Amino acid sequence: MLATIVKTVFGTKNDRELKRIRRVVSAVNARADEIAQLDDAALRAKTAELKAAHAEGKTLDELLPEAFAVCREAATRVMGMRHFDVQLMGGIALHEGRIAEMRTGEGKTLTATLAAYAQTQGRLALTDSPSRYLPALQGSQLDKIKLIDLATHTAGDFPLQLPDEIRNEQQLTDYFRAWQPHYAAGTRRVYANPGMGLLGMAAASSLGLPYVEALQTQLLPKLGMNSTYIDIPPSERARYAQGYNKDGEPVRLNPALLANEAYGVKTTSRDLLHLVDAQLGIVETDSSVRQAMAATRTGYYRVGAMTQALVWEQYDYPVA
Repeated sequence: MLATIVKTVFGTKNDRELKRIRRVVSAVNARADEIAQLDDAALRAKTAELKAAHAEGKTLDELLPEAFAVCREAATRVMGMRHFDVQLMGGIALHEGRIAEMRTGEGKTLTATLAAYAQTQGRLALTDSPSRYLPALQGSQLDKIKLIDLATHTAGDFPLQLPDEIRNEQQLTDYFRAWQPHYAAGTRRVYANPGMGLLGMAAASSLGLPYVEALQTQLLPKLGMNSTYIDIPPSERARYAQGYNKDGEPVRLNPALLANEAYGVKTTSRDLLHLVDAQLGIVETDSSVRQAMAATRTGYYRVGAMTQALVWEQYDYPVA
């Protein structure tokens, strides 16, 4: 009874945390009109101003509202896209060192890197078919495509998402065995989570491990991503940022088939920046991992202004 009364009066811990973050978002939004009045040169100069303010003693928390407002205005001008408030909330969680769900595709780059890593270990070749490593799929149309087709979204037209009715491993096997391509492999790019999931399955199988174990024990430690997980350990759950649906209700990532391989990664901003540094060669990594990362950045197809590498989408700099 007492617990119910406390929740009614003060809200749950989750409610209180949400209100706190929304106040920070309100502070960002309060700077929007002021920042929008700046010309491009003044907007660019804000970066140096913020760095100087930090050097003079202002905390990152104090600078965050203005920094986020500047970033959002820059994105609006350059890309024609404005961050939603919920995206700002996610950025705040990452800034605070929380572990957040990367549901928009960042995990796919790790799946491709795992496959390329397996290749450096002599466990697979990206020119092989996925069915070579998944015997239950042999004799299907998957014999005719390559792992590299899956990694470049050119396998022949998988759907964006796995159909809702596919709910267990046997149904997944039956689905892949029955799949029929609409296009010849390597001729048409169609962004697809099932194809990326299949790539992850094949890579993990070649290493003789389940996907989660392969990623968390074979690749992430070598990348120095020590706060990145598929399965959050109990010791880290207090840092696991809560997600919300459009009604403001707390939700977690739906544990669907192939979610781990396609969009199931949870990580921190520090680990993401470390991954960028690793890709740029700023930090040292295992030689086999360096080879794997380089392989993922090799371009294969040109689609408009974009070059398709292994999951990575590359654009000429500066982006128009």
